[in-house]
Amino acid sequence: MSKFDGSLASHGFSHHYDYVLGEEMLETFYVPMLKNSLTYDRVAGYFSSTVLSHASAGFAEFCKSPNPRESDDPRKHQPKFRLIVGARLNPRDEQVVLHANDPTLLEEVEESLINSIENLDLDDEIDFNRNRFQGLSWMLKNGLLEMKVGARYIPGSNQLLPHDEAEFHAKYGIVSDGENEMYFQGSVNETKRGWLDNFEDVNVSRSWAGEESRLNIETYKKKFDDLWNDRRHAKGVVVVDFPEAARQKILDKFKPRDPSGINEVSDAKKRRQMLESIGGMHEGWNERYTDIDKWAHQGKAKEWFLDEDSANGIGILEMATGSGKTRTALSIVEEAVNSDRVEKTVICVPKSLEEQWYMEICEHYSEHSSVRWWKSGLDEHVPFFRLDRRGAVLIVSHYFIPDLFEYVNDNASRCGNVLLIVDEMHRLGSKKYVNSKIIEVTGEEEMIEIRSLDTKRCHPFKMRLGLSATPWSEYDTERNAFLAGNFVNGWEGEVITSEQIEVLRKEEKIFTFGLKEAIEKGILCEFDYVPLPYTPSEEDFEKRKKAFKKIPPNAPEWFGRMLAAQVFKGSREKLPVFSSWLHGQKSGLSRCIIFVEDTSFGRELNELLYNEHNLDRFKEFFQGEDMGTLDSFAEGRLDFLIACDRISEGIDIKTVDTIVLFSCDQVRLQTIQRIGRALRTLSTKQDKRATVVDFYFEEEGKEDSSDMLRKAWLEELSNTRRKR
Repeated sequence: MSKFDGSLASHGFSHHYDYVLGEEMLETFYVPMLKNSLTYDRVAGYFSSTVLSHASAGFAEFCKSPNPRESDDPRKHQPKFRLIVGARLNPRDEQVVLHANDPTLLEEVEESLINSIENLDLDDEIDFNRNRFQGLSWMLKNGLLEMKVGARYIPGSNQLLPHDEAEFHAKYGIVSDGENEMYFQGSVNETKRGWLDNFEDVNVSRSWAGEESRLNIETYKKKFDDLWNDRRHAKGVVVVDFPEAARQKILDKFKPRDPSGINEVSDAKKRRQMLESIGGMHEGWNERYTDIDKWAHQGKAKEWFLDEDSANGIGILEMATGSGKTRTALSIVEEAVNSDRVEKTVICVPKSLEEQWYMEICEHYSEHSSVRWWKSGLDEHVPFFRLDRRGAVLIVSHYFIPDLFEYVNDNASRCGNVLLIVDEMHRLGSKKYVNSKIIEVTGEEEMIEIRSLDTKRCHPFKMRLGLSATPWSEYDTERNAFLAGNFVNGWEGEVITSEQIEVLRKEEKIFTFGLKEAIEKGILCEFDYVPLPYTPSEEDFEKRKKAFKKIPPNAPEWFGRMLAAQVFKGSREKLPVFSSWLHGQKSGLSRCIIFVEDTSFGRELNELLYNEHNLDRFKEFFQGEDMGTLDSFAEGRLDFLIACDRISEGIDIKTVDTIVLFSCDQVRLQTIQRIGRALRTLSTKQDKRATVVDFYFEEEGKEDSSDMLRKAWLEELSNTRRKR
């Protein structure tokens, strides 16, 4: 715990807050009150999400101070935060009367609480409330919070009253900084959607404000102690310990998370901005809230990465194209820096995405102190690592990653407060595969050679985050082991198989959010899959035979199959099939990207489209092409593109709605990257539906060919429907 120097008397609290919005109360009352307090006693209403959220307002600062009630003697130890809530007891049959001294009372209370906890559904909540509940769970787990449960009964008969007959209305709190004390009591309309959107009327007694205030505080301190120790029977109230089963239910449902790094006021303001953007929490607000809710996976990814019991700052976000990896990463950076887990961030990105990342940093990480670039021949990275620059960011092009890794391993002591982010991490590769024929065949082009694929190569960085829709290679086990050793918390080994990677996903060692989930949530659009059958020519079959004979003796077994399949990728027999299909399409090829095997195939397709279909508003986008071509396409000056390689990952052209796969691999990395170009949604076209055109050869006895496996997968994926 940090040193406590707070003082309630020095803040200037008012004696009355008249009809103040809950959000403003958080900033002007609850946060400063608990920031300046060592202990907190609270009587709230009936157990509910709103009551718990309201009762915990300001706890992020409160958790940082020491507990003067702490004692090595269990009989004397008391928590910092003592909370009494009401139990919602159900109406009972007239023949079955529950009494205050009845042993079944605890069973009734336990059942009521467990039902209430099970019904606490925060999946539709903004992160504000989810963070709060995880913080409460953390306080509960670490002994800072203890709860008890109260119920009303009829004195004399001891007959307990169900909550619809006797409301548990008492709502007050008492805080102390060790010298000064404060009591407050007020009302809030605890609606379903939370107290921040309602107005509070609060009376405050301050021990430094005179004798009357001190007497009032003493009265309620005694009243609370009597309640806590179950000494209010004469007043018709019984208080019991919070059942262990219900306590465990909270810990299981809301993963404990240290709340001390949360900026409650900032989060509340962001929440208010979100609500204003959707018109507030009116009766039909859920329809517009869906647009925010569909991004809930980003908050879950952040929680998972920062959670000490999960990734603990070392993890991979295997998230679909368009699902917000960049913004999720920046939200992680912001919280990691604000909670003092790191001071600085290194972000490795493809050269084509440097400017896009810079713009995102400026917009979504406004608290950054500076942005630097790693540049050839310059040493701007040296002061970045050597000097204390809280909030500083260093952008490193993929080209310089080998130099970066070499530098940090030579200067490991300077990276203990740095978060490393590697965007499009699937480009990191083995030396034996970089610029090799194997890369060409598998479609994993544009790899960055890592000079040493040591599974601890990146360990000098305190936190390590990898981003990619498709991080894993289906064939390069050495590269996969490098990624797992450096970006999967706790993983150790020399090789990792596809089966082991799948186990990591199931055990949530990797955060996954795939194409299917993205389509279901409406982040990506639904699509129609159009598989066009074709038959290779005799010349194609002859080329395949020759290809088998050229397989290097040291090549892996799968390489032969892939090399043979590559011959068919460039089969010209696909051209008349495509031309026939295109004649039947009224819309032509507007907003389309066509992927071909090589420039030679592209040239022939070019002539076909121009001569037979009178199409001329298109251009080839091959290796080395000016990026201005992509800009022309994005701005609508071109209808479609013919490309050999992947259109750079992360480049966002949402108007694309058709992908034609003349050339595609069994390797899903390439297929996912390519079809992802068309699946991004458009705010101006809510009913957008994409089309993916593919070619397959169904060869007898080869049901597991690259074509057939890809066809089966895309057919299944195309049946995915939006759930909201």
